[in-house]
Amino acid sequence: MSEHTKRAPRRALRVIFILGALLLSIFLLGSCAGLPGGFPGSHTGERTTPKSQSGQVNLSAAQQAYDTGNLQQAESIASALVAQTGPDSPIGVSEQSAAWRIIALTSLAGNRPQYALSALEQWRSLNPRTAAQEEWLQLWRRALDELPYHEAVQAAETAAASQSSPWQQVMEAKLYILENHLRAGVLSGLPEEFERLYQSTGDPATRRKLEQRLFSRLHGSNQAVMQQLCALVNERNEKYYPYALFRLEEARRLFLDPTTQDLAREIVNFMTEDSRLADKNLLRTWTDPDLSSLGEFAAGTSGARAGEIHLALVLPMSGQYGNLSDKIVRGAEIACNGFRRNGQDVRLRLIDSDQPGWLQELAALPPEVQIVGGPLRASDYAAIKAANQGTHEAASGIINWIASGGADAQPDQLGSRKFFTFLRALEPGEEGRLAWRFFSSNEDQVEAVLLFAKNLGINDYAVMTPEESYGQRMSALFRSEVTGLSGADGLDGVLVKEQLYPANEHQAWNKLVANFLGTDKEAETAPQTQFRALFLPDSWQNATIMMPHFLYYRENRLLFMGTMLWEQGISLQQRADSGSYRLVVFPGAWDPNTLSPSGLILRTALANSGTETPDFWFSLGYDFVTMAASLPASAHSAQSTPYDLNLALASLPPLPWSGAPLSWDNAGLAKQSLFVFTPADNGFILADPARFRVYYQRAWRE
Repeated sequence: MSEHTKRAPRRALRVIFILGALLLSIFLLGSCAGLPGGFPGSHTGERTTPKSQSGQVNLSAAQQAYDTGNLQQAESIASALVAQTGPDSPIGVSEQSAAWRIIALTSLAGNRPQYALSALEQWRSLNPRTAAQEEWLQLWRRALDELPYHEAVQAAETAAASQSSPWQQVMEAKLYILENHLRAGVLSGLPEEFERLYQSTGDPATRRKLEQRLFSRLHGSNQAVMQQLCALVNERNEKYYPYALFRLEEARRLFLDPTTQDLAREIVNFMTEDSRLADKNLLRTWTDPDLSSLGEFAAGTSGARAGEIHLALVLPMSGQYGNLSDKIVRGAEIACNGFRRNGQDVRLRLIDSDQPGWLQELAALPPEVQIVGGPLRASDYAAIKAANQGTHEAASGIINWIASGGADAQPDQLGSRKFFTFLRALEPGEEGRLAWRFFSSNEDQVEAVLLFAKNLGINDYAVMTPEESYGQRMSALFRSEVTGLSGADGLDGVLVKEQLYPANEHQAWNKLVANFLGTDKEAETAPQTQFRALFLPDSWQNATIMMPHFLYYRENRLLFMGTMLWEQGISLQQRADSGSYRLVVFPGAWDPNTLSPSGLILRTALANSGTETPDFWFSLGYDFVTMAASLPASAHSAQSTPYDLNLALASLPPLPWSGAPLSWDNAGLAKQSLFVFTPADNGFILADPARFRVYYQRAWRE
């Protein structure tokens, strides 16, 4: 073959590469300018691109913009850089690689995994060995995770079969496919496939990585999957990969329950003898929280993680709130420790609002502390507002005074510090302007159970309201949601019937229910009920007295819907007769059986303490730190405005929540997507919509 013939395909490939780079750059620049696919809050119009004195685009400016959370600017600069590629390009391969890396990162942050994969491929084309590096592989895996399931598997299968992919990427692709099968519960032949992958490498470091990854992924497998996998473990294979990891995960789950911790230790002690695992350390650290999810999260986001993060909590540490506050602090500390273990220093300060002079202590916080969790009590929030109004005679107050160094500031503000209150509601007009909410609202509770009912095909509702303030408030919200007055999309229906009842006169309830249903004890058939679901905003104790009256009158077809009071009541008694409450649901913010990575960090950390069972309040502290650590550096600045913070909150990436996820709109209004639970013999579990649909349809057929 002549030298000319050899060069021809190279020139063709170079032309294709340049065209691909230019097309992707044009799209990325367009998306930054507000075209479809752009970032929330982006604007249209011409954009100037910062350049160095020599006229070249400054790569360090792109990296700095990314580090400070200015993703739009970072992508604009990097896109301009890669647009200069070609034979006469003034920038070298290393600068091009760095620019494609930034484009991949910003594409992932903007929820555009397809363009992240394109950027990664451009990066790899500059240096094929890049795909063997851990950072490139992590970004590639993150992009796959954000793709639709079938697209992700197809991309992984393509990489696994590619002759040009380095063996590290082939290994990662095959592992990704197997992990997806595990996640989906497709178990036929799966242990053998894991074993073949393990045997395909003799490298001890790679084998240790495979063991660590499988153990971590097993944490999120549901109990039915784990039972099937553990059934495959026997005396011949229990010391070998992957079966040893199935057994180790079984022991880890037993350890989460204080009553079976000794059995868990016995299992692992036996496994330690003559183990064939490459990573013997797993048998020593199996009870440690798996912090890898926090590491992946911290590595995958930009902004404040470029330096220390300073946070504060304002909580009453004694009296009736002391136990709850202590749990919030401990949950927050677990998250801080997790971030520190992954290289992100999160500093937490605590102000006890039960102590004299706590407002002065708040005033003395250093300026780098801008994000504050709390207060927990409405009276403490009122005290902050009162101090705010009193310090400067209706001009500004304690918090503005802190931020401005004692100078007068604009009135009607809480100043530079951002308070994420643990309150169900703020005064009208305050949320997103004076303070923010890091707590579910009563509206969130009603919407959660209504959405569940809607998904069962229910459209006709009734309400029974106790004659007390809480029940009447919740019934009014329910009425507003069902009749469409709240403005919530897709939740409206027909409110067929309403009934007040005396909250504590239990002896009157039987006759009241009969009248409500239009029946009596002599009736031999089910009543002609015109509604399909009943909202009952009362305590769980009262609900367990009320609901049997419906069964007595042969009405066992209704979906009974409650509030978070039911979660609290069942949690206190730790049991419920699930057979009697087959069509009962209620909302909650913490799943005690959670298998989410962050939920497991909490459960494992507290199991190691041996003193506490995780609950919502631990989760609240943990999730506050996670959210605050995810905010860009600009949100931690004393110069940021409520408008800036609202946009940052609305643009948050998916977070590794331990409890029910929160979100904020562009006005800073919070919404928590609560879980929906149903009673179980040992407390309560997540309500399975498919199972409820079967129960509900069967009840109305009969």
